[in-house]
Amino acid sequence: GGLFFHPRSLLRRTFIRGIYVRFAYAGYRVKEICVNAVRIRKKRERYIMDLKTYIHGPEQGDKPEQLVILLHGLGANGQDLIGLAPYFAKTLPNAVFVSPDAPQPCDMAPVGYQWFSLREWTPESILAGVKAAAPGLIGFIQEQLEKYDLSYDKLILVGFSQGTMMSLYVGPLLEKEIGGVRGY
Repeated sequence: GGLFFHPRSLLRRTFIRGIYVRFAYAGYRVKEICVNAVRIRKKRERYIMDLKTYIHGPEQGDKPEQLVILLHGLGANGQDLIGLAPYFAKTLPNAVFVSPDAPQPCDMAPVGYQWFSLREWTPESILAGVKAAAPGLIGFIQEQLEKYDLSYDKLILVGFSQGTMMSLYVGPLLEKEIGGVRGY
């Protein structure tokens, strides 16, 4: 793997470690949820975001055969998208679905999260935001692949709006070719 850049300003913040809680959510099985504030740590020359994460599946078997990471849009959260997992699981019953909250509180709405600010809509500003958020997301993806002992070709990134921007930017930057990117 490569060495990823991360803005110093983000590294100066204080972050806390999360805990795992098991529970059932909205009538379908969610195996675990990571409840924590955003924290960034350096691990083996990469940056990893600890994000509040919602997990569903696999529907069949204990060990997942695929990993689907659902990335939400501006002002939403991971809980919004994990509700789609049971529908996707009809086609991918052996997949685990992971839907994290983006690292920043939304600066354009009183609730929700964002991968980066969209207060300025210039192409340069959007590209700068995507580039700044990418290293932490790449680390998060690598950590999820390690957690489930899966190879890159078993990974699918599914993005919605701003999550699509992140998926399309980060997918080709990963160490190896992935199974796919789907954007909505």
